[in-house]
Amino acid sequence: MATSNNHKWKRCDVRREFSGGYRMSETTNNYTFMGFFELLTLIFVVAKILGYVAWSWIWVFAPVILIILIAIVVMIIGEWARS
Repeated sequence: MATSNNHKWKRCDVRREFSGGYRMSETTNNYTFMGFFELLTLIFVVAKILGYVAWSWIWVFAPVILIILIAIVVMIIGEWARS
């Protein structure tokens, strides 16, 4: 005969810890959507491949490069402000 548990199961994921063990942690429904700059880059890549634009590849990937540069600047400023 099967036993029934009266508690509700929570949505969780298993993450490996450095000790080699596992722990359960609650997660939320995190849906990742494509952001504006990622969508813009995708449009630029498709336009470049299909021949609609004759830009250099550096300009095609400029939105992603811009986001990376902004993230680096924010990290540098954050480290500078902490010290």
